[in-house]
Amino acid sequence: MTHPLHTLLEQHGQAHRAPTRLIEQFPRIANRLVELWGTDAMSGYLESLMIMDRPDRQGFPPEIGMELMSFGNAHDDILHRPAAEAGVWDHVREAAIDQLDRLGLRATVGDFHRHVGQGKPETLQLYLDAGLKVDSADDNGWTALMRASFDGSISSAEWLLTHGADIHATDRGGYTPLHWAALNGYDTVVDLLVNRGANVNAESQSGFTALIQAASRGHLVIVKRLIAAGARVGTSTPDGWTALHKAVANRHTDVAIRLLDHGADPDARHQDGSTPYTIAAQTGQQRLCELMLLTQSVRQRERH
Repeated sequence: MTHPLHTLLEQHGQAHRAPTRLIEQFPRIANRLVELWGTDAMSGYLESLMIMDRPDRQGFPPEIGMELMSFGNAHDDILHRPAAEAGVWDHVREAAIDQLDRLGLRATVGDFHRHVGQGKPETLQLYLDAGLKVDSADDNGWTALMRASFDGSISSAEWLLTHGADIHATDRGGYTPLHWAALNGYDTVVDLLVNRGANVNAESQSGFTALIQAASRGHLVIVKRLIAAGARVGTSTPDGWTALHKAVANRHTDVAIRLLDHGADPDARHQDGSTPYTIAAQTGQQRLCELMLLTQSVRQRERH
């Protein structure tokens, strides 16, 4: 199977500079190079790989060191290619636009995003060849990765990340791809995003985290995954909503119990004065009220 680095370099006429030995012997590093493709962070990462004077690093064999240098030069050439030279690729763009037209598609951001849910890599590639950027955003600030995360399209999400999609991108409301995958309960996409380094504590402009999103919908598996990845259970929005508030208000008892087990505060106060405990009491969730009282009692004894 052709590694994405080969594909990326081939698209720019640089296939001969692919780090073949590195891909075979250090696949994790090769995958990281794919993730950083097209970003200014690439040069810093390559430089860190070439530092040999650290006691915990044995260094690469000379032939792999040469591959890294050649790859770095190729990436710089591609990233900083003058506009006049970019015209060499006009025929590629035109051919891709023609192919999309034959498929009844248009080289627009809207069409690109709509097609993400179908998860066909060969067609997604046509959009990039036609001149769209992998993170081209619509009027709401949504990127293709956000659409894939919202729709639960794991294959498209993987493809987009491999081709440099920004996992930390935010829409006009400050929501990230992880927020949308968590809200809609797509645990496989959440796993992918978390494993690729998504910030589990990122807050939207309204102060919502992915954990609050998942808790509000009762997605227990995702709540567990986010907590395991370091999500802060007690984070609250500016007006005081916590994940526990949302879980209790929507009667997601199993999620509420999980949050309590990890330190959520039953007495956290919203600006209107409501707490998870008072919400549970007002909505007749007697068992949950008892569990909250027991939790608080145990915590008080532990403090003393």
